[in-house]
Amino acid sequence: MRQVRRVAYWTAVLLIAGAAYGLQRAVDAAEEEQKSSLRWEPHEGQTVRLASFGFEQVIADYYWVKSLLYVMEQFDREERDYSPLPKVYETITDLDARFGLAYHYGSVFAAGLASEPEKAILLLEKGLRSNNRDWRFRWLLNYDIGSMYSFHLGEREKALPYYKAAALDPNCPPGTTKFISRILSAGSADGNREMFELWKHRLDTASGPIMKQLAEEEMKRAQSNLYLEELRKGVALFEERFGNRPEGLEQLVSAELIKEVPEDPLGGTFSIDSDGEVMRLDKQKEGSDGGVLGREGR
Repeated sequence: MRQVRRVAYWTAVLLIAGAAYGLQRAVDAAEEEQKSSLRWEPHEGQTVRLASFGFEQVIADYYWVKSLLYVMEQFDREERDYSPLPKVYETITDLDARFGLAYHYGSVFAAGLASEPEKAILLLEKGLRSNNRDWRFRWLLNYDIGSMYSFHLGEREKALPYYKAAALDPNCPPGTTKFISRILSAGSADGNREMFELWKHRLDTASGPIMKQLAEEEMKRAQSNLYLEELRKGVALFEERFGNRPEGLEQLVSAELIKEVPEDPLGGTFSIDSDGEVMRLDKQKEGSDGGVLGREGR
């Protein structure tokens, strides 16, 4: 029995020593590579993984810190070179597929500093593929991809599915969901319907009172916008049929263009101004009058 314990002990010692040696070799190789060139190019993730002896996450953390130092060092150079960054973050996420910060900030640096938004999107999509189950960073990666398409590439249509996926995620913060819902609505009836369905989903999946209250308020806003669009469409049809605009919304009912003038879910009223434009009048508490009517478009 004592002999077995001795063999097990020295086997464990040798394994630990081998892992430490492999880890040090990987670190030394990275440092030597950085010293030899201003361009820092890490080894391929698979190569480092084989040499890490199970310490992939440690090496990933090392490369992450090294990348931050590299970025800061470039600030002091006249000719800054951020081109290695996309490869760095690819290697980091090869080593640790659930390194959320590397996907998020790595994409920000790749797009903003290295001017490589396409590579930033590839990095973020890799994060989504590598974490296809419930994961608290999924909403952020979807939001980041939407932002890359929208702000860096100017391709709004490609951004919308990712924005919607982010907003539907139960981990998406209320403020971000509200911001995305404004983007999705974009002044169209289809957008407002999407906005309504989005908030209905968040209401059904809400786990706290803040999100529930916000979802209820935003559903009312989306429904109010839908009514507004319906009334404006009715006015356009009335003008097309009769050659003039209606003097009041009740004429749309008389012409059988709408069934009834809807009540505003936000508590205001719908009306037509002197130019025939449908507007939403909101009650606002002000002074001793008990309330004034203020015009609100959308």
